[in-house]
Amino acid sequence: MKNRSMAFDAARALAALYIVGFHHVLDYSPLLKRHVDPDLCTAAKQGCLAFFFFFFCSAYLVSRRTEIGNASDALRFWKRRCVRLLPLYLVALFSFSRPVWLTLLSAIGLNNFVPGIDGRNISTLWFVSQLMLWYALYPFLRAVRRKSVLFATCLAIELVLWRGSGLWGWDHRLWWYFPLYAAGIFVADVPERRLSLASIPLGSAFAVLAVFGLLDAMPIATAVCGCGLVFGAATVLSRAKWTLPFFGAVSYASMCAYFFHRKIFFRLIGGLVYWTGPKIQGQPVFLLWMYLLFLPAVFASGWLVQRGYDTLVRRFARPKRE
Repeated sequence: MKNRSMAFDAARALAALYIVGFHHVLDYSPLLKRHVDPDLCTAAKQGCLAFFFFFFCSAYLVSRRTEIGNASDALRFWKRRCVRLLPLYLVALFSFSRPVWLTLLSAIGLNNFVPGIDGRNISTLWFVSQLMLWYALYPFLRAVRRKSVLFATCLAIELVLWRGSGLWGWDHRLWWYFPLYAAGIFVADVPERRLSLASIPLGSAFAVLAVFGLLDAMPIATAVCGCGLVFGAATVLSRAKWTLPFFGAVSYASMCAYFFHRKIFFRLIGGLVYWTGPKIQGQPVFLLWMYLLFLPAVFASGWLVQRGYDTLVRRFARPKRE
């Protein structure tokens, strides 16, 4: 924990709580959904996803401690990322009900390039399927030393993704979020304190976009400014030391909570509806069930699954004594 960034832990926790504990809760509570501005909710989701555990956040943190100088470095990086992400992702992926061909493509991220997939991609886990692509690209991007060349390379990739979305119906979120992953690599040499200062104008710009109704019209700007807003809020909250154990635990559980929350919500809400009747989802008391029991259960389950998986990985990675 001494080597962890408390501000990044807090930001990751805030993003996970918003996505899992609010944005997706709207799907189950008609009452809550009626009282939420859809454009503002979507914009906040873009900002949280932009920061969430593998876009800007991961690119920045990984780039600060990972150098790619040769093929061995690249293979080592891919191995670590696969061990970290792939097994749990596959469990979550195959637990969803969808066409088998799309599931198989999603395992390696190619689902995002199926012609006409835009608007029909896998729900929830599309986010992780895109991470598989950025992980594949990371060693090549990180190996570029000159900032001007890196910028030109990322711009070329962004143009291809944008054009592919328009011509062949690739998932448009590829070009929405790739700039945030690239930005994490690009600013890897910027100290965290300067990022905290930069979050102030970015968060203010998010408010300006909201006031003038431009959140939906400028998706990349919304994602960038929303990312800054999340990190700015997290920086402030992380100053209070009593919040750090909570944020640390939520951050640790965030990946598994994101992977499996749909299934957990489905089971728990199904049991509640069976017990009380279907009308409860439209009542205020339903939100008490969600926030006092179901959401804590999701993050507690995520923490336990992550802890068990990490223990298993360490056990297999430990050198055998002769």
